[in-house]
Amino acid sequence: MNLDLNLRNLRERIIKAAESSGRDPEAIEILPVTKFKSPDLIRKLQTLGFSRCGENYIQEIEQKSSVLPNIEWVAIGHLQTNKASLAARLCSTILSLDSMRLAKDLDRQSQRIQKDLTVWIQVDLWEQTPLKGCLGSEVSVLFEYLESAPYLHFGGLMVLPPLGEERAFQMSNLYRLDMEQKIHRNILLSMGMSDDLELAIQHGSNQLRIGSALLGPR
Repeated sequence: MNLDLNLRNLRERIIKAAESSGRDPEAIEILPVTKFKSPDLIRKLQTLGFSRCGENYIQEIEQKSSVLPNIEWVAIGHLQTNKASLAARLCSTILSLDSMRLAKDLDRQSQRIQKDLTVWIQVDLWEQTPLKGCLGSEVSVLFEYLESAPYLHFGGLMVLPPLGEERAFQMSNLYRLDMEQKIHRNILLSMGMSDDLELAIQHGSNQLRIGSALLGPR
């Protein structure tokens, strides 16, 4: 696998999609998803300028963090409440807050160790099963709770639109824009992966979670 070539091709896709949508490609973050990828490959990512990596499983972050001390870990998969302590200790960011119970556990653990934690709310506007995410009607309650938590900081919204359904991507952005009007602040949107990044960029995504297009198949 040629990681340099993959990155060059990925950036070309992002630039093309951004320019066609009148957006600045530099304002769109690439978050490498390193699930099941080796520490050696992640070290190569570091040489290419990546210091943040997304992982689906807290146990995998725990294993990799011992040999990759300079990586900033982002939890992107469903987080069980019994893993909140590990997540708060090992991660800088949680992309997948989906319940009040988890919010309270992360709040308690972040206070215990006095560590700031950026938390994104994962919202499911399509009630997809078995994918996780809170309902759109629950987001405002979670946001208000995060605003009152001393060490938790609201990062934005994370969505997983049904693959290839443009209306779902449009709906995600409209939901974000509606929430911005309600809380009177800009909100970042994490939306889009290797197969649908063009649609995500077209509809306002600020962060792409990229696995295979950058790191090859699992």
